[in-house]
Amino acid sequence: MASTPTSIPFTLLVEATNNVTQSPPPAPFDAGMAYLLGQCCSLTYSQFDQDSISTTDFSVFSLLGSLQGYTISASNLQPFTASEANEPGPTTGDVGDYYQVMAGFAVRLTLTPPNNGSPQDIIVFALRGTRTWDEWLDDADGFPVPFAGITGLADGLGSVHAGFYSFYTIGTDGHVAASGEELSRNISQRAPGSIAAQVAEYVTSFPSKLPTYVTGHSLGGAVATLCALDLAYNFGQSYSELYMYSLASPRVAVGISDSFGIPLPTLGNQQGFISNYQIYVPNNYQIVHAADIVPILGPLVTNVGPLILSCAQITDPYQVAGSGATATATIANGAVTGITTNNDKYTGYLSAFPPRVGLSGGGGVGATAKASVDLLGYLSFAITNPGSGYTSAPNVEILTSGSFSQNVVNFCAQTGDIGGNHACVNTYVPYLLALANDFQ
Repeated sequence: MASTPTSIPFTLLVEATNNVTQSPPPAPFDAGMAYLLGQCCSLTYSQFDQDSISTTDFSVFSLLGSLQGYTISASNLQPFTASEANEPGPTTGDVGDYYQVMAGFAVRLTLTPPNNGSPQDIIVFALRGTRTWDEWLDDADGFPVPFAGITGLADGLGSVHAGFYSFYTIGTDGHVAASGEELSRNISQRAPGSIAAQVAEYVTSFPSKLPTYVTGHSLGGAVATLCALDLAYNFGQSYSELYMYSLASPRVAVGISDSFGIPLPTLGNQQGFISNYQIYVPNNYQIVHAADIVPILGPLVTNVGPLILSCAQITDPYQVAGSGATATATIANGAVTGITTNNDKYTGYLSAFPPRVGLSGGGGVGATAKASVDLLGYLSFAITNPGSGYTSAPNVEILTSGSFSQNVVNFCAQTGDIGGNHACVNTYVPYLLALANDFQ
């Protein structure tokens, strides 16, 4: 792999707008880790160009910020591949109509601090951006599809960009999983050879739980977004902590409604996807150049004939219907065991847009929960993480709005390549280098 370009002239030019964050988000965001993950994103492009990757490619990484002075080594390296069409109109299952391309990797990194400190092992999943004509078609396929967990007319975890979802879930020679099984917890139900199957096989292969980081640039950032929620929703017992850092990701949450603004069943729930994402993957961060057009694709709202297509980022605000509900949590042995509603005088909650649940107080940490709404409008709750250390029941908030906009790192900088505002190696990685080095 080519070494990271540290010699490019870098001048911080903060745009005169409140859109640009001059300081990074608070912990657990880590600028040193963001720079390491940016180098992983760059490596995915070298991997594609060379059609190979090895553990020695990580030895040229530089470590700064919180990782200053550390050494790095790689093991358990697993290249990811995608099966893509040789030409338009391929026949599913026809080996001659498809070929395999490098799409990213998973790796175990050992980070050893100076002065004989204790090594830390982490897992990194890294996905690359668009490189082939077939992937350009995926980028353009912005119609919504349901993300996961579909039964009947249920909305699963919300609706997302069809092209990104296809890139993640379609298997070897164009084979697809049964409807609703694309992200099954039963790995054998996933399309063999799909990135989704490769991710699931890798994350479940380790006997010990490790901190896990998911990253990607451009299309890779969008696929990393899907990958992180897949891991959180289906394999939460396979890691100790989960973080997602995307670079220059386009909008992933997509929904469609009729001319009156009423969401179509299973296809109109982009707000549900945002809400679920902020519940399951709270440590998600987006790094965005303010002059890069890709993060504002697709359009927020556009007409498609008589229908209305809406797109959103996972950090965007969302607003759902409903009011009047209150609830109480119960605990046992320091963990949250359940949530029940206090009354039935609430109104307006919709199954397509369930509210978000907030838990605070009680002396403990880590508890999260998810709300669902049945067809009659009644609320119920599922504990997604019981947390620990609770000495009293935490307060329950039923939230009909939310935003993770504070998790966006916006920058505007000249890196010597004025036309390359979307470039990973020449723009995003040098910015992360400067951020990790505190612009020294």
